[in-house]
Amino acid sequence: MESIPSSLEQAFDPEQFRKLGHDVVDRLANHLTDWLDRKPDEAIPWESPAPSLERWSDLAPIEMQTLFESVIDHSVKLHHPRFMGHQISPSLPIAAVAGLVTDLLNNGMGVYEMGIAGTAIDNTVVKATAAKLGFDQGADGFLTSGGSLANLTALVAAFEQLPTTTAPAQVAILVSEQAHYCVTRSAHLLGVEPEGIIRVATNDRYQMDLSAMRDACSRAEDAGRKIIAVVGSACSTSTGSFDDLTGIGDFCRAKGIWFHVDGAHGAAMAFSKKYRHKVAGIELADSVAMDFHKMLLTPAIISALIFRDEQKSYQSFRQKADYLWSQSSEDHEWFNLAKRTFECTKSMMGLKVYSIIRAHGFEVFDESVTRVVDLAQAFGTLIEERQDFGLAVSPETNIVCFRYAPEDQQELSRINQEIRQRLLEEGRHYIVQTTLEGQTWLRTTIANPLTELRDLNDLLERIEQIGQAKCC
Repeated sequence: MESIPSSLEQAFDPEQFRKLGHDVVDRLANHLTDWLDRKPDEAIPWESPAPSLERWSDLAPIEMQTLFESVIDHSVKLHHPRFMGHQISPSLPIAAVAGLVTDLLNNGMGVYEMGIAGTAIDNTVVKATAAKLGFDQGADGFLTSGGSLANLTALVAAFEQLPTTTAPAQVAILVSEQAHYCVTRSAHLLGVEPEGIIRVATNDRYQMDLSAMRDACSRAEDAGRKIIAVVGSACSTSTGSFDDLTGIGDFCRAKGIWFHVDGAHGAAMAFSKKYRHKVAGIELADSVAMDFHKMLLTPAIISALIFRDEQKSYQSFRQKADYLWSQSSEDHEWFNLAKRTFECTKSMMGLKVYSIIRAHGFEVFDESVTRVVDLAQAFGTLIEERQDFGLAVSPETNIVCFRYAPEDQQELSRINQEIRQRLLEEGRHYIVQTTLEGQTWLRTTIANPLTELRDLNDLLERIEQIGQAKCC
């Protein structure tokens, strides 16, 4: 057999790795300093898709320092205090270092023997999260790749509660009309008919209306459908509104219906002493999905799926796989994660959360969540104080939904769409937009705890300038 090719030896060279790693960390640290100081001025280096694709279509060899610097320059700056766009946190440096460790180790975690450290770390993070949400020691779950997959897995478990003779056409799921689209998508994947996906009306605060929920349940049952789950939003994506989890939970317990909470964004409020009350009743849920990467300063994508009853966490993916484990697939082994997760080669994601906790304590989650929600409420006040602005609903989390709305203007949707596009192209502020009752609204997610009131005032000033020019 021939000797190992020199190109492979070079690709694995520890000294090259050491040198490049030092250079990359230094570069990132310098950029982090600049971003926090609002340098450069832009939070997003906007570029349309076609030239971006052309830029990255070249596959010729290049110095890695040059490549990485170009990637940094042409990427969104989540650590910039004027990044207020989508629901994703700026990641803490310690979590990024943990990511470097896990990427090099590359331990898949479908079976325990491939994730000896990682499996135990995941379980520790999950148990701590369950406790923060108010569950007792009988709760358990796992980390998985995103809230969409967590919600799907929970609904699969709810479906498995039904008698085996129940056909998908006979079932129904109740969700808020403001629920995230992944809930409806999950129901479709389960084979639930469109008529079985019942979108419940919301009140004037965009929360699921409990009376409408009860009526919808009765109508579905009268039509011969079996309600497999009610999904509460904590919080809704567009406005950050929290459903009445206690009211839904009490209803579901009385009816024997699975109660799932899509807490991908807002369940993290449980980590804030000041705002824990926003998720009161979440402990009544049979299952809860929560993303660490939305409010808890953790790199994407890391989500927890918690089951109030540990045994229910094994229901979603029961199947025979002798090449993975020696014990029966029916044996409930917390350490063989492929018995519970959709993923088999599951990444060692828990170390990123675990490293934050071990380095900074749960206090950093408390302080960050509290800070961004405080900022959102202050932003809401700033908006209400300006004559030509309107607030969709008083902020309950770090999401703020508002628009430029002079009284004498009729085409407010068009004007706000153009404002948002102008802001995007300028790149100085990054915000998004949403649609409420057929109208376009501007939407911010204040994810960076180092954002200040001056950044929020600056945003409103620029919106007003653009809006006045559009209205003339």
